[in-house]
Amino acid sequence: MRSPRLLKNMGYSYQKARFVSDHLADVAPEQQEWLEKTWPELRRQAQARNALVLFGDECSFAQWGSLSSTWSRRGHQPEVKTSGQRRAYKVFGIQDGARYHTSQAMQAFFAAHTDRITVYQLLRYSPDFNPIEIGYTQCTSNQMA
Repeated sequence: MRSPRLLKNMGYSYQKARFVSDHLADVAPEQQEWLEKTWPELRRQAQARNALVLFGDECSFAQWGSLSSTWSRRGHQPEVKTSGQRRAYKVFGIQDGARYHTSQAMQAFFAAHTDRITVYQLLRYSPDFNPIEIGYTQCTSNQMA
């Protein structure tokens, strides 16, 4: 088929599109200030205290389809605008009996969110029932070193 060669000769390349927020222009000044002022100050404070800076994020599932590859001008990755809105899912959490899972603060949190979160406790001393333990074991073994 000659189409790919023709498109390539016309300055196109086969690329995967990426999602971009439909609200980027609204937050660009705030993002710039964060990058130029807030982030360097956070790093300075962490270094002064000999501390780590850790990032966390919630887990949610996108409400839009998956992206695939298509032809686009070289250097111009295709973009699919999204609203950035997510739907809250109900969660069944299965956790071990570690104190930080069963603390009063966590119990209060779970009680306040019973419409979205249902928590189950694993049996005591039953790490084999928790699939995440496999990943943890691999991360801490010599295989990952």
